[in-house]
Amino acid sequence: MYNVFYDVMSFVMLFVRYGASSFLCLSYTRYFLKEKNGKNVTLIVWSLMYVLGAAVIYFAFDAVNVFQNIICTAAKIAFLLILQRLLFHKGGAINLFIVFSFLAGRDLTVSIIAVLTYQLMGDMSMGILNSLAESADSGYEAFLIEHGQTLLFTLDIIITIAAVAGYTAILGFYLKIIKKSFRKKDHRLQRRESVFLMLPLVASLCIAITVRMMEFSETGQPYWDIFELVPVAKLFIPITDILLLGTNIAAVILFQSMLEYNEEKNKRDLLESQISQMRGEIAEIQDIYSDIRGLRHDMKNHIENISLYVKRTGAEDDRLSEYIGSMSKTVDRLDFSFNTGNPICDVIIHRKKGEAEKKGISFKSDFTFPETDKLDSYDVGVILGNSLENAVEACAKVKEPYIFLRSYVKGSLFFIETENNFSGSLNLCEKSGLPFTTKEESSHGFGLSNIERTAKKYMGDIDVSAEEKCGKSVFVLTVMLHM
Repeated sequence: MYNVFYDVMSFVMLFVRYGASSFLCLSYTRYFLKEKNGKNVTLIVWSLMYVLGAAVIYFAFDAVNVFQNIICTAAKIAFLLILQRLLFHKGGAINLFIVFSFLAGRDLTVSIIAVLTYQLMGDMSMGILNSLAESADSGYEAFLIEHGQTLLFTLDIIITIAAVAGYTAILGFYLKIIKKSFRKKDHRLQRRESVFLMLPLVASLCIAITVRMMEFSETGQPYWDIFELVPVAKLFIPITDILLLGTNIAAVILFQSMLEYNEEKNKRDLLESQISQMRGEIAEIQDIYSDIRGLRHDMKNHIENISLYVKRTGAEDDRLSEYIGSMSKTVDRLDFSFNTGNPICDVIIHRKKGEAEKKGISFKSDFTFPETDKLDSYDVGVILGNSLENAVEACAKVKEPYIFLRSYVKGSLFFIETENNFSGSLNLCEKSGLPFTTKEESSHGFGLSNIERTAKKYMGDIDVSAEEKCGKSVFVLTVMLHM
């Protein structure tokens, strides 16, 4: 009778373990991949196929010899990849990372639990029972003889439940840390990046398989237990497994740190390139700016003198008047329509206004450069260039688009505000507080980051907000600089 109960209990615990593995693996996969169907459909199909497939693989391949262990692991990898292909969209190299990181964590966790529960807890339980039997009086000894099988069965149930609970807790914690550490999940893995991530996972999986084969080896005689030959293995195997789990997590953390470092480096290089280019052109722009203003002033005087001369000599006619009028309009275009007090800002605003008007965007400016030597015109130029470029792009698909640039001073603080209407919704990144870029190229989307970096150079910051004005979605970027 106990054998029947034991078999039923073993089957139930095996089913519960597979159910826990199915839930953890699905939750883990969902973090990285997008489902083809609804969540409920994916949950039902995944759960049924996972439990059924895992049971088939377990009873068909799970054994102690080397060949069958390798076949069993290969079957698990292929099975999970097929499940991903059926229920989720393609993810490239990330599919292999999901499968290997899950299986490595699963097998290492099984090894840890096997030692901590079935070995250590089993030894402790049997030791307690043996001590009680040796020290008990005749009545208690008779009780143990009569009910010993029931006690052993109860202890086995407790150990099995503890094993399943511990397995679920450790594996769930391991997968949760990887998900939390793998922040840039949308990044498409390159070949070298895939190798960097996969090597520790494959090594962990191989070690877990090796340990499983060492624990029970087939010699032609009854199975022998490695823990009887090397008792200290009960300590070192769990420690090794935990260190391997930590190595897998550390590899993910290091990889994410490398990605963030490269992104920051790209942002810094882009900003330095902008500043370097601006510094190379600044002297020439200032000279040209001054020359154009002087030339315009002289040309207007010449045109006025020619017009007066023509009128006095009586040589005026319609064609000549039209020609002089065209010359006057051409000269007017030589002057910048903005006089901010800084030639660099004049040039940038004038150029961005021209780009906006070509796209049918209304452009107004109330920007004035403050009278201070604490602000570098290069830095203000970076802020104006990036903010106005973003505004022009945001207005591209809006009816009646407009951009309004203004600045004001409050005490020792200088504020620059760019207001424009836009379409869609504003999605902010939880970490940076900045809007997600809508550009597809990875080299873009650094404009706001560069503005923020420049603002912090002056102990300032930026603020982004979206609001409704007259039924239109309006985006406002405010930059604060401490003078």
